Amino acid sequence: MSQALVILTRKDFEILTAESALALREEVLACANLIWAVTNKATHDTAIQAQQDIKALLDATEKSRVALKAPVLKLGRDIDATAAGFAEELQKAYARIDRLVCEWQSAERARQAEIEALRQKELDALKASLPAPATRQEFDSQQRMLEDAAASLGPTVPVHLAAGQNVKEEWHYVVEDIQRLYGAYGIRLVKLEERRREILELINGPDCPREMVDGVSTPKVPGLRIEKLLKNRVRVERTPKAIDV
Repeated sequence: MSQALVILTRKDFEILTAESALALREEVLACANLIWAVTNKATHDTAIQAQQDIKALLDATEKSRVALKAPVLKLGRDIDATAAGFAEELQKAYARIDRLVCEWQSAERARQAEIEALRQKELDALKASLPAPATRQEFDSQQRMLEDAAASLGPTVPVHLAAGQNVKEEWHYVVEDIQRLYGAYGIRLVKLEERRREILELINGPDCPREMVDGVSTPKVPGLRIEKLLKNRVRVERTPKAIDV
């Protein structure tokens, strides 16, 4: 092909924040910035109200983001599906030809290895038949004889490669027993990640071992430091102002 073909195209666009949303954010932040301490019921309730206003704006922002992004995500999926559909038969054809080429390359390498083994066997037999050299002159003479014999067998011919082709051998692996691999090499070769949902289910469930810590019955799991923290959540009690999108 003498000319590249543009198959997939797109146009850039800019995402803007509505002026009404910016004004509402400044109003909410101005109220939030007045809260610097919670010392009694009144300041506590004021702080909660500020959190509710912030959460209402965050919820509206997230809803707006999801709604605005949905068609873009669909467009991305459509682009991927179109490209995949277009490339499917091409990839199959490439893989089929690649398999044939690799099979021929493997057979040629094996044939060349056999030829080289026979060459080396003849040279080794010739070298073994020579008497031990008594002088430097005899040693040099034997070396020239071996070099002439190697030359007479012809040069080693590398496996043919087409223009623009590069072939190299690479190791491939399949994990058959990841526990044995981890036992032998640990995190050097195996990645460990905690399973957060399962951990929370265990420490919040009735079957988790427990111990007394500062008079509190606390879940006990090897490898974990477990402590109880306060988690404050607020529910939006009033509808936030509309945000133009």
